[in-house]
Amino acid sequence: LPTSPFRFGRMEKRQSRIKKNWTLGKFERSVSVSESYLFTSGSQINEKQGSPQIQIKPTRLQSDSHHRNNEWANHTELQDVDVVEVAVETAISTAKDNDYLKGFINKVFNLSYEESVSIWRKVQKKITEPDVRLSCTVVGAEVSAQKGADKKNWYCSVGILHTQHLKNPLVQKKNLSDWKKEGLISEVFTTSQQPDCRWDESLEISISKPADEYLVIEVWNQEKPNGEDPTGSKGSKKKQKESSYLGRMFYCLKPVSSDAVTKTLDLFSHSVKHKRGNIDLLLSIKGTDAEKGSLLGRLKEHRALVTKIVVHESKEDARRRGVEDNLPPWDGQMDPAAESLIKFHAQFRSLSDFHQTAVRFSVLFSYHKANTLQLSVLSSIVDSISKLPIDPNRSDSAERTLLLQLFNELQEFLTLILNVLNNHLVNFDIKSSSSVENLKEHLLLVKKLYSMEEFVNTLPSHLNSIAGVVESTIQVIIEL
Repeated sequence: LPTSPFRFGRMEKRQSRIKKNWTLGKFERSVSVSESYLFTSGSQINEKQGSPQIQIKPTRLQSDSHHRNNEWANHTELQDVDVVEVAVETAISTAKDNDYLKGFINKVFNLSYEESVSIWRKVQKKITEPDVRLSCTVVGAEVSAQKGADKKNWYCSVGILHTQHLKNPLVQKKNLSDWKKEGLISEVFTTSQQPDCRWDESLEISISKPADEYLVIEVWNQEKPNGEDPTGSKGSKKKQKESSYLGRMFYCLKPVSSDAVTKTLDLFSHSVKHKRGNIDLLLSIKGTDAEKGSLLGRLKEHRALVTKIVVHESKEDARRRGVEDNLPPWDGQMDPAAESLIKFHAQFRSLSDFHQTAVRFSVLFSYHKANTLQLSVLSSIVDSISKLPIDPNRSDSAERTLLLQLFNELQEFLTLILNVLNNHLVNFDIKSSSSVENLKEHLLLVKKLYSMEEFVNTLPSHLNSIAGVVESTIQVIIEL
């Protein structure tokens, strides 16, 4: 079939476990054929004149049982020092009895007793005394004409107010400087004076719990520059004070995350009856706990932790087997403590089943391309993905990025499976039960991949139909 990914020429029969050469389409192939898992580590699709040609890159199994290729694991965005803190914080925050997790974490990160004690104390302190900061850029304000837009010395006073003080009469009637005197806020920050209400100044303010805190900004005009007393010698104290005050805004920090967001907020009088203008801000959260509110940050953490655990568990598998010659593919089995740590972290960071499954597939597929996995490992994850509700129109940018990455990796995985089938069919032995079982296993996996409608809709034209795959496979078997 001209559009089928299976195109064969004549095959020259030779011994089964030595290097074989044959012509596949227009390309000369040279592939080492060995076990029934026949899993290649990479592939590339080229289209010429509308007909896809699949090039096979042969996989070589590692000969050193204790040194699997783990260069793929160096591409996570978190360093080991950060990942171990993620693991420890997960254990402290989620496990009632974390001694067994502590022992596992020490093994994974190869921690000495002193290092372990130091890190656990550091993380415990971080949990009880979180380092969280609000990054606030005061961009500019628009002043209502009746409040004296012709005034020249505009500045802002900035502070953080806890929710419990919102209904305090002092908050309703007084200003930030008075709040500080009464102990309602700890600090007041002030911008420079500008004639056009354009500051573009950034402040970093320590906060504790964003969900329980409000950002408060007051806009003032200094009627006499250089810090002189703006009240003058005439008029009542109240009247003189109002003459330099424009308005203020309150904004709850709960929705603010590590992703910077621009806000335009209204400025009101003390009584909140009169609108006095508006102010433009750029807000984000920084610090050790900032990423908790960001899905992208939580996914990075989870991927880094799963990657570190996979590296450790695959090495342990190699050490236990002690294989002297070719190392068989890893079966993906992990220590119960490893699975518990992964599960607890997902719960701790509020990651959905889709998030967890997509990250696990990505990590193990990356491992497979650098080494080799048994087919059943990735097949079981694909089965889980096929049962999850997948919405291609997700609103969150991190969700869309994760879904796009998953679809790209599934397409690459599908191409690898087609290459495996291609390879296997050339050497297919109808009398061999293992050969027939291997063919069946790969065809069922292909069927499973094509059962995901959202994924299939993203495939290029030559891959978006299972009919061509099945028809060409049957034709090859008939010819053999």
